[in-house]
Amino acid sequence: DVIQQHSDEQCPMRYLGCKFLPRGCCERIYAKDVEQHEVHRCPYRDVPCRVGCGKVMMYRSRVEHEMEKCPDRMIQCKQGCPLDLMAKEMRAHMKSDCVKRLVRCRVGCGELLPYDELDAHEQNVCIQPCQWEGCGKRIGPEDTRECHEMFLCERRIVKCPLGCGVVGLCAEHRSAHVAYQCPKRPVPCRFGCGKTIEFAQVSAHEASDGGDCPERLVHCPNDVVGRRLKVQTGPGVYEFATVKAYRKQPPPGWVVKAITDGSDDHQEELEAHGNGYFKLIYAKSVKWERLKDLSYVFIDRAGWTCGWISASALYDHVTKDCVLRSRLCVLGCGQSITLKGTAHHESAMCPKRMHDCRRGCGEVMAYEELESHENGSCVERVIGCDGCGEEIRSVDMEHHVKQKCPMAPVRCLYGCGESMHRGRLDNHMAHYCPKRTVECTKCGLNDLWAEELSLHTDMECPKRIVECPLCGENMEASYLPPHMSDICTKRIVECECGEAMKYELLADHKILDCAGFLRFCPLGCGMKVRKVDMKKHQFEECTKRNNQHQKLIHCPLGCGKEIAFHEQFSHLTTACPKRIMECPIGCGMIVPARSMDEHKLVCDRRIAPCGANCPSCARQLKSWVIPMVEIDRAGLATKLNNIDATIRKLELQAASVRSDIQIMPKVEEFRLQQDLARINNIIAGHAGERGAVLDEQRQLDQYVIQEGAKALKLQLVQCEEHTSTALIRAAASNELVLVEHLLELIRCSGGDQNDVESAINTESREGHTALTR
Repeated sequence: DVIQQHSDEQCPMRYLGCKFLPRGCCERIYAKDVEQHEVHRCPYRDVPCRVGCGKVMMYRSRVEHEMEKCPDRMIQCKQGCPLDLMAKEMRAHMKSDCVKRLVRCRVGCGELLPYDELDAHEQNVCIQPCQWEGCGKRIGPEDTRECHEMFLCERRIVKCPLGCGVVGLCAEHRSAHVAYQCPKRPVPCRFGCGKTIEFAQVSAHEASDGGDCPERLVHCPNDVVGRRLKVQTGPGVYEFATVKAYRKQPPPGWVVKAITDGSDDHQEELEAHGNGYFKLIYAKSVKWERLKDLSYVFIDRAGWTCGWISASALYDHVTKDCVLRSRLCVLGCGQSITLKGTAHHESAMCPKRMHDCRRGCGEVMAYEELESHENGSCVERVIGCDGCGEEIRSVDMEHHVKQKCPMAPVRCLYGCGESMHRGRLDNHMAHYCPKRTVECTKCGLNDLWAEELSLHTDMECPKRIVECPLCGENMEASYLPPHMSDICTKRIVECECGEAMKYELLADHKILDCAGFLRFCPLGCGMKVRKVDMKKHQFEECTKRNNQHQKLIHCPLGCGKEIAFHEQFSHLTTACPKRIMECPIGCGMIVPARSMDEHKLVCDRRIAPCGANCPSCARQLKSWVIPMVEIDRAGLATKLNNIDATIRKLELQAASVRSDIQIMPKVEEFRLQQDLARINNIIAGHAGERGAVLDEQRQLDQYVIQEGAKALKLQLVQCEEHTSTALIRAAASNELVLVEHLLELIRCSGGDQNDVESAINTESREGHTALTR
């Protein structure tokens, strides 16, 4: 019973119903959670509105109330304005405050529109400015504005009352236009003929060519002949023409434009109205035309002979007074010429005038016969050379062919035996003759024939690259004899014992194999014995032979190795790293055996290439580092050789010109003398340069005498072909010992840090330095 009572009344885990069961909550919960459920979780519990209206409702209905029914909720205006208002204030807002409410236009057009568009509508739609530019008035509504624009505005566009068709005429300017600007306004003729004509017709009425005013000013048609015109042949198209002749009627067979202006056939009327025809020469055609039918201007407007003439007096002027009127030539050539030009025509232009032969033979004849005489029968005529085509007097033709004609056959002056045209001789002797003198580009020898150059460079040039037949090294040919006799490690030498062998084996031979070489007994008895007898001496004759050869001793040179006493000699002569050895390359240096490999890298007689590793630039290491003054002296010597070679070539040219002066005709002597003077001036200039180079050499010698050791500061040499140095090659090959050796030579010879940096930063032709390689 107690347990049952506990289960029904006291157990916190018993199930109980929610107090909001009448509202619909059917959930059963533990007794311990009842209070928590009824206060915080039950959807049927009472809660207040969170918006602030003060109403209490079930929790499940609160969201719907706050979103749709609460009078204090914020909603957006239904008429489209951007404001958010409380629901209870929306009606008053839409009626009187909303900027999107509909109102009627106050100007009077009657249109309904949103309140925020009312001002823009009234200012820009109902009340608008007058359409005419410059009026500036704003008028509304539309019917009032249209009445103003059509009948009252002073800036409205109107038509000219005279009918000129002007466009854009304002009403306020109409009176001034009719009085001063209209092309149809009546004006009197300026020349006083008494007619009143429209202003637009004044130019046509008073025009010099084709006008109808009898008092207008015109040019005499004879004065127009010879002038140039710029004629408009189309829209924007102009052609230039020259007036060559004037006629009252065009010549028979010429097609001209028909006269449609009512002119009659009387010559006086033709003259007075400008209806005569002029011969115009265009670029591609010739025409007879009236100037009145053309649109043109005179290019040359000055220098009129007859001046301006009244149209009514033109006929009398042309027929009686004009100095430019024409008549036939009195000499009978048939040409019509002006009175003004008669004297000039008869003296200088007429083909019937008498004239002396221009070639100087003395005959006198008509000018029209002069050309045939000079080209056919004149003894002083000029004929063309069959070879070169040059025009020469017939009496000088033989001398021209023998001495001057560039197409005449001649033989080479250098004696190669080739025959050619004289015009090709200089080019042949300068560039192609096998007997011409050329210079070897390697050794500088400049007295070689061109046909000998190939043999020289292959077999004789001391600067050619050859291979040592013994060791296979590449070097200049001038280095080969001393290399084979004194330097090459493969050369054959004879030992004192009489045996012949390679030099590189001689030292080991003397120590190990030479039968005649006497050595001290290694057991310490003090006797010298030949190698072949050494073993017998140690075991049978040596006073210290009692097992001393089995004793271990330390190397006396201090290499730290323990050796058998009887092997002491062999160790000291062949194996000890501290033994003294002679350089096998032949420099004469004596160094410890352990330092021999390092010495070979920096040996003065080592053959080292340039930075480009080119065999032709390879030379002994001591040749890569020489005194700076020697570099300057070598540069001056090269410059002096080049100047001497140039002077020799110029002297050959001068000698050739002197020989031409002796054989060429007098007419060519002046030109040849000028050429000779020019060549002599160039030779004098080069002679001055040569003197300057000699002065520099003398100054360099004095500097060496004065400065002594300071002048012998060492500097790296650059090869001529690649402008590279041995330092660049050593850096590229990672031979750090050689790099340090070359830089130390520069420092020890008196060079400072700038000289060292200059050697490191020296660039080859490809732009490489010791740092970039």
